[in-house]
Amino acid sequence: MVLTESALIKEEMRGLQQTVADLRQEIKEMKEKREKMVLPARAIAAARKDVKKMCAYCTKRSHFGIECKTYTSSEQRIKVLTRYGRCLGCFRKSCKNLACGTRCNECGLEGFNQAHCPGEH
Repeated sequence: MVLTESALIKEEMRGLQQTVADLRQEIKEMKEKREKMVLPARAIAAARKDVKKMCAYCTKRSHFGIECKTYTSSEQRIKVLTRYGRCLGCFRKSCKNLACGTRCNECGLEGFNQAHCPGEH
């Protein structure tokens, strides 16, 4: 009877160890998926083949706003956006907020996009 109980306990332990191993693997896979999801917006846009480049400041289709050589300072870029009624956070004309709660990816300053954030980087 002792051997039977011992064998049952060992079998149950093996099952629990397998469950723990399966959960560890699932956690690892979920972390990998999360890391892939937290890419900067520019990296995501560059990775997608169907996304066309367009600068929000000079409207040229050869580069993104953060790479603009025509408007280089944050003051110039903010003036251009406000002149054309664009949101400082998402660049859309349809945004009612004009600083829609987005944050700079570099310093976390609220209401600014990284491309024209006046914060210290």
